[in-house]
Amino acid sequence: MGLEKLNEKFSKEEDAEYFQGLFPINHPKNTRFAINFFTSIGVGALTDQLRLHLEKQTKEALML
Repeated sequence: MGLEKLNEKFSKEEDAEYFQGLFPINHPKNTRFAINFFTSIGVGALTDQLRLHLEKQTKEALML
């Protein structure tokens, strides 16, 4: 399938419910774990959206 097509599949709105728990955004600790896990198994490119979300979370936490 390839990493590019897999990333497209995970990004589709109609399939989002099936992949709901794979990319957690509920807590920064969970988000970091998912980023580290996917990167360690060689598919870190799937975590681009998670990285952006984590950066946003971190900035918001620093502003409080």
